[in-house]
Amino acid sequence: MAITVTSSQVRPVDDRCIVNTGYAGAALTVGYAGYLDASGYVQHADANAGETESRGVGIIISSPDGETSIAAGRACGLCVFGPVGGFSGMTPGEPVYVDKTVGLLTQTKPTGGAYQRAIGYAKNAYVIMVNPESGDPSSA
Repeated sequence: MAITVTSSQVRPVDDRCIVNTGYAGAALTVGYAGYLDASGYVQHADANAGETESRGVGIIISSPDGETSIAAGRACGLCVFGPVGGFSGMTPGEPVYVDKTVGLLTQTKPTGGAYQRAIGYAKNAYVIMVNPESGDPSSA
């Protein structure tokens, strides 16, 4: 099931969120799944890409200017653990996966050779509990 993100409403739900500051390796969107590339830059995660690119380590939650897009080279906040709101259309208690569409999230396990990487689960229809899977993602 596709998850709808309203980038302007994405934010930590409470103070349990662990947020790391990183730098965008390319243009990024708040509310999308992110991973760290070999140089340590934040990029959009993609279940159709390689094992590293599918490894969503968190959700991009902020830009330095409060906008919903982040230019390459600019700082960004990446929630690597904790509840993040600003989403809709989720089934509570079900896993949330990195999607085959770059940066997006889904509750449908990716198939067709894509990597299956859970980035957390839906606490309710609007909040994702970010808690990325450890270990190697499987592909289907």
